[in-house]
Amino acid sequence: MKYELAQFDHVRLERTIGRWTEKAAQLDMPFHEFEKDLNWVAAHIDYTVVGDSYAYGIFAEGSDQAVAVAEIVYSRRAGPDVGWLKMLEISMGPEHSPSQISSADMLVSLVDIYVAGVQGVIGLTDVHKARVIKIYGRNDQEMTFLVSLQAHLAKLDNHGTTGGFTTKFEGRWLVIAVN
Repeated sequence: MKYELAQFDHVRLERTIGRWTEKAAQLDMPFHEFEKDLNWVAAHIDYTVVGDSYAYGIFAEGSDQAVAVAEIVYSRRAGPDVGWLKMLEISMGPEHSPSQISSADMLVSLVDIYVAGVQGVIGLTDVHKARVIKIYGRNDQEMTFLVSLQAHLAKLDNHGTTGGFTTKFEGRWLVIAVN
């Protein structure tokens, strides 16, 4: 399945809330685990506010219900240089929660969601005038995943499908420099 990073509007947010509520109930998962993320999204979809973090959804192609939420911050840098885009976190919805990953296909889907998030942030570099993207690994599990993601991104770049970038780690940050 193909995924894309996109802004939320109120319709997309309401449909995502409905879907996540329904799926959490079907999977016998407590909804409060996802409610915090969705409340945060509702407070961070004004994309005109400078210096705030922004909520972006990762949507299956053609869908108006997000499968995941990305927290993105744009940080301007002093001087003539451009800023940084930081993807601080990707929060998965109930269907893609780590507790639901039970097959290799589901893991591939999870990687596809993360890659769509990263490619979407690369696409935002023109909007926010950034040449550097940073993705934070909050824990050991996320760090392991970021190492795999870096290898996957290197393969994409070698095939010329991304427009060119380099990747490296700076502590717990995966740093992607757009060429």
